[in-house]
Amino acid sequence: MTPPTPTREQLLEMTAQFRVSCVLGAAAELELFSTIGDDSLRAEELAQKIHGDLRATRILADALAALGLLEKQAGNAYSVPSGLRPLLGASPASVAPMVLHNMNLVRSWSHLAEVVRSGRPPERQASIRGADADRAAFIAAMQSATSAGSRIRQAPNRPLCTRSDGQPTLRLISS
Repeated sequence: MTPPTPTREQLLEMTAQFRVSCVLGAAAELELFSTIGDDSLRAEELAQKIHGDLRATRILADALAALGLLEKQAGNAYSVPSGLRPLLGASPASVAPMVLHNMNLVRSWSHLAEVVRSGRPPERQASIRGADADRAAFIAAMQSATSAGSRIRQAPNRPLCTRSDGQPTLRLISS
């Protein structure tokens, strides 16, 4: 069965979906959620603690608030909604390792056209946290994904990628 042809609006929406991932990923890479923790921090305090530019930190925090990932209070103070703390902090239920790993994947996938032309995987780009922290995030993400009760959901019968022989795969190019 052939999927329906996307509309112009749907195509534009598809190309913009990376933004939410990048906002959440930047917050994870900057350890913004654990920096705020149970506190409420003004943008100036937050920028100082994450060693960030004030204007850029405020824009990121406002974007997170618009997504419901932070609460913005009077006086430009931000807090993490209590229901999200376990999911974004250092708890065993945290999705932070998978978010960090996904950001590493975004760095690789952003070179897809180059990979298709060259037939070679792109050079690895470390996050601002460094290659060792990226490796640790990968290990933690895989442990989280395989832990009891954890489920990585994928649409039925829809592999992320398919090899030329029709077999489903998650890798684009075998090393």
